[in-house]
Amino acid sequence: HWAGCASASTPDPWATTVGLLSLVAMASFAERIVLARIEGTLLAVGTTAAGLLYVPVLLGFLTATRVQHGVAGVVMLLAVCKSGSSGAYFAGKWFGRKRLVPAVSPNKTVAGLVGAVVTSVVVSWGLSRGPWMPMGGWTAVGYGLVVVAAATFGDLAGSVLKREAGVKDSGRLLRGPGGMIDIIDDVLFAAPAGYLFLRIIGG
Repeated sequence: HWAGCASASTPDPWATTVGLLSLVAMASFAERIVLARIEGTLLAVGTTAAGLLYVPVLLGFLTATRVQHGVAGVVMLLAVCKSGSSGAYFAGKWFGRKRLVPAVSPNKTVAGLVGAVVTSVVVSWGLSRGPWMPMGGWTAVGYGLVVVAAATFGDLAGSVLKREAGVKDSGRLLRGPGGMIDIIDDVLFAAPAGYLFLRIIGG
């Protein structure tokens, strides 16, 4: 839809997205009505809509970034996001003492957060110096801060969902890193944040 919107051959992707979510919500209500399942209707419908919003819609901002800023924009977003994860891991492993949010994720530390911020900002600034994704120095710093903040909340959001479900891994595929969702939970929040930052700042 984003690519079609860029060539003016399809409707506004936002309108399409809202329309699809509305249809899903209506279908969920229709199912409850036909089956006469009254109790838990709001939870069921809300869960279905939230599930579609959580992965497909948020991840769709990678396509939006690709359309607006090319492959370089996507590569920069992923590089800044994932370098922050690496920085958090090593800083937490070497210096981590104080837990960040122990009730949500006992493995996250304050040192890890600091490591993520420093690494993301440095990588963002470094990539911005090249000819393929140029932006001002302070803009690059701001981009790194926004992306790492969103990625951190995305990671914690994934932990909240796993705590709610009472599971250790988000799926059986790729259990080593914690499941498929654990691989992309930071990107799910970082993608719209990075895209909107560039749209607002004009990058």
